Amino acid sequence: MYSTNDKIVLFVLFVVVAHPMSCKCIDDVLKCVGLKDLIYASSKSLSICGVVLQGLVFIMLFCLYTKNSREHFREGVDCDEDADHPDCQ
Repeated sequence: MYSTNDKIVLFVLFVVVAHPMSCKCIDDVLKCVGLKDLIYASSKSLSICGVVLQGLVFIMLFCLYTKNSREHFREGVDCDEDADHPDCQ
């Protein structure tokens, strides 16, 4: 089960990834490497490929967050608060 902090991080990641300026920045970077109009269609709306790419980036970032945050908690022990615990070494 996800804690309140996990849910807050999930919300912030969603807002950052789904923000139109994030999409525009990624589209500009992709144009520099020769992938023109991959995120935005010619009508300046998100293409299907753009939606899929946004979803993949969101899932990747959240998986990295949960992997890193779960390493600090082993069997109910908070390793940040109890660094001397045998499971934290």
